Amino acid sequence: IEKKKINGVYYNNIFHDIGTNKFFIKTNALIDNNLTRPAAFLDRDGVINHHENYIFKMEDFFLRTGVIKGLKLLQKKKFYIFIVTNQAGIAKKKFSLKDFVNFQKHLLFELSKHKIYINDTKFCPHHPNASINKLKLNCDCRKPNTKMFKELVNFWPINSQKSIMIGDKMT
Repeated sequence: IEKKKINGVYYNNIFHDIGTNKFFIKTNALIDNNLTRPAAFLDRDGVINHHENYIFKMEDFFLRTGVIKGLKLLQKKKFYIFIVTNQAGIAKKKFSLKDFVNFQKHLLFELSKHKIYINDTKFCPHHPNASINKLKLNCDCRKPNTKMFKELVNFWPINSQKSIMIGDKMT
């Protein structure tokens, strides 16, 4: 200490030492109490943006009325916000994977102008009637199947009991 070869950092937030088995076990409760949050799983087309046929062009991008207000409320309530979207247009050659990625970047940029941030996005490019053979399948990720949701729940500390899904169709 006299040679000033030791220092410390004051944390005014969550910090937990897991150097002993006792503290390691307590860490699970700390994570559950401080990081686990409800999630809002949102379909993209028809929920966040208007949906006319296959949407992938920036000039066709229009946010639905009330989306900004709703997303801000979800953020204020400490929800994780995820986009979970079927994108059969890729499989049917209506647009490319690159078109989807560019459109998604544009959407995220537009939301960021309003200080709205999406935690993660999952999409399914498959369809049973696909034009691209490797995407022609009835998969576990295509909604209403649940693979995309399960992947998010397994990766993020989500309170599933308090989470919601918002879509534009009953399926």
